[in-house]
Amino acid sequence: NLWYVAISVNDCLIIAGSAIKLLLELKTTGEDYWDMCSLMLGSGNFLVWFGLLRYLGFFKTYNVLILTMKGAVPNMCRFMVCAAMLYTGFVFAGWSVLGPHHSKFESFMSTSECLFSLINGSTVEFISTPSLVFSSTLCYRCSFPL
Repeated sequence: NLWYVAISVNDCLIIAGSAIKLLLELKTTGEDYWDMCSLMLGSGNFLVWFGLLRYLGFFKTYNVLILTMKGAVPNMCRFMVCAAMLYTGFVFAGWSVLGPHHSKFESFMSTSECLFSLINGSTVEFISTPSLVFSSTLCYRCSFPL
């Protein structure tokens, strides 16, 4: 049964992560294993919460929630694929058109960070941009958050 495998793996990850954390706290290791520790504890914690879904299926009211989630997952995945394509298109457009004119669009990652800040309502100031770039910038900034 796959549930038993997930439970066994999560227990092993949490025990190993806790042992590494103890060794790091006692400073008995000469190397830095904080990344490995956090990865193990985080993955184990995720599997614990994922394992709780098994128990929700035992109750009639929560089983409705599980069935609804099973029916909605394909539609949610299709939406996320479409949203990821649109977002990637906006990132490439901003990177190629606005990259030479603004420091927040110089790299692919900085363009992505700037788009996330635009979603949250932050503003991006453009200084000394040519008129053609300014008009495309205005169109870009107004159409992305929609």
